Amino acid sequence: MRKTRLLLISLLFFFPICLIGQDWRDEILMSVNGENITAGEFARFYAKQSGEQNIDGYLEDFIIYKLKIADALNEKLDNSQGLKATVKGYRDQLAREYLIDKNTKEDLLRTGYDRLMTELHVWHILVQCPSNAMPADTMEAWMTATKIRDRIIKGELFETVAKGASDDPTVKSNGGDLGYLTAFQTTMPFENAAYSLPVGELSYPVRSADGYHIIKVTDKRPARGSVLVQHIMKALPAGHTEEENKEAEEEISNIYEKLKNGESFDELARTESDHKASASNGGRLDWFGVGETISEFAEAAFSISEPGDFSVPVKTPAGWHIIRLIDKKAPLTFDEARPYLESQLMQSSLLSIAREVLVDSLKKEYSYEVDPSSAQWFISNSDTLVTRGLAYYDMEKIPEGTLYSFADQRMSNGEFATFVKNRGPMVKTDDPVLFVDVMIEASTAERIVMYEDSRLENKYPEFRNLVDDFRDEILAFEISGQKMWEQGNNDTTGLKEFYEKNKGDYLSAKSVDAIIYTYRVKGGDKALSKAYNKFFRKDDGERLMSERLNTRNDTLLIIEKGTWKEGEKAGLDSIDWKRGTEKTTVNGYPVIIRISGVNRPEPLPFEDVREEMLERFTETIGNMWIEQLKTNYPVKVNDSVFEEIKRDI
Repeated sequence: MRKTRLLLISLLFFFPICLIGQDWRDEILMSVNGENITAGEFARFYAKQSGEQNIDGYLEDFIIYKLKIADALNEKLDNSQGLKATVKGYRDQLAREYLIDKNTKEDLLRTGYDRLMTELHVWHILVQCPSNAMPADTMEAWMTATKIRDRIIKGELFETVAKGASDDPTVKSNGGDLGYLTAFQTTMPFENAAYSLPVGELSYPVRSADGYHIIKVTDKRPARGSVLVQHIMKALPAGHTEEENKEAEEEISNIYEKLKNGESFDELARTESDHKASASNGGRLDWFGVGETISEFAEAAFSISEPGDFSVPVKTPAGWHIIRLIDKKAPLTFDEARPYLESQLMQSSLLSIAREVLVDSLKKEYSYEVDPSSAQWFISNSDTLVTRGLAYYDMEKIPEGTLYSFADQRMSNGEFATFVKNRGPMVKTDDPVLFVDVMIEASTAERIVMYEDSRLENKYPEFRNLVDDFRDEILAFEISGQKMWEQGNNDTTGLKEFYEKNKGDYLSAKSVDAIIYTYRVKGGDKALSKAYNKFFRKDDGERLMSERLNTRNDTLLIIEKGTWKEGEKAGLDSIDWKRGTEKTTVNGYPVIIRISGVNRPEPLPFEDVREEMLERFTETIGNMWIEQLKTNYPVKVNDSVFEEIKRDI
């Protein structure tokens, strides 16, 4: 349900606020149905409130909250598989923050932000080499990349070499020029190399999953934020001829002249632009920053200084454009960028760095040890078939014993052999020492993190509190749904009885049935009164009044019939609401109002007030339920502890 999702999101980022000292937080504040509840739990509840009632009011709210939970437990809602799955999902998501090194993570976020605040103009050449290539093929690709780098070092133009040697399919159109980029827009090895390069220098071959890259950074500048623009485009086909380019350029130039002469950008975008995805919206695009669209387009867009101004025609590989600036945003602050940085970190290999730091720390904390003799047996029995995943250790020959241990955990030699078989080689090597070391590290990291995960509730009270509070919030929500909202919705008879008892609170507005004669001639009071007095009793009196007062095809007399409530019609609120005729003026014009009936407030029909009545009915059911809870589940409050809380808060 929507409320449940909102609850999960709000609690996921909530960490308890230490409002007061720790000396009384473990003291028992109250018991509900025999369950002791600490002062610290009330302090957490209080910290999450945003109202302005006094602390006694919050204590009453807390008691009601705990009574609902007691009722939910009595109904065994905590055994619901749906609730268990929801709580586990929240708990596992929260645990991710505890299963990496927080200081390392914070450093990585800061590094990512610093990079986001710096834009690099990057050139590159790619020598393809898949990540699963054989060692000989990998060496050949590296040597090819090294030779390419040497050619540029010796003086050949980067662009010329790129067009002849790069395996990047975009090189034909960009000559290896990637334009300006920022963080998280390339692979992490590529990004790390680019941000470490001084301007003008050439990298050594950089390995990524795609192959080897030769990278050159020709400029560094501060981030420019993002822009919102609209554009008009004349498209160019791939591999276009010079004649096609000239034709598109002439078309965009004609549009540019129309814009300079004051024609509407929105209208010309709708009728002239070849970019159909945006044309119907006046050429409007989504917000974008550097590296998120074609480089030439982005540079032109950012160069426009004032909203409303538009560029001269700009050529990109896709065609010709005129760009109009709508708005600009400055770069995000660190706090504003943090959610984005968090999401990128979770998706990148950088997170493994924070995990590795945690694992190293846990090894020390839990006295991790590897048995040298067991490790040596695996090294001695890891031939190239084993290291390449083509064969496995002979389970009958594996010696008994422990490969490594930590805390009260043991990894037997047999379990490790099974791990290697199930996981396969995690490094490409013919070196048995390296192979065994990597596999032991992988197994250790998995085991020690799982062990740490199992201890989070005991090790970190704030983690346990967050999970427990979330579970209780769900229980209170679910029991309220069953005992209040569902009952209110399903009890149609009770709702109608409630309506009959309370329909006097839902009355129609007072209104009048009237005819209003407005003569739009200032000073025409006598003429209007004379015509009205002469004709209003006649069957066709309104027609006769109109013929008398409306001359030369003018509509000076306006006659309105209807039912009006207070405030709905000028002039009505200035007279007494009673049957008969009244005279007044509106905006200086004479008005005669003949009231034929006054409608007193009456109860509105049931269907008209059903939703509002249902809300009150449900609230009434809830109040009755809470009174019943107070009878069913005894509550005892330790007043002295509460007074101590009040003094400190």
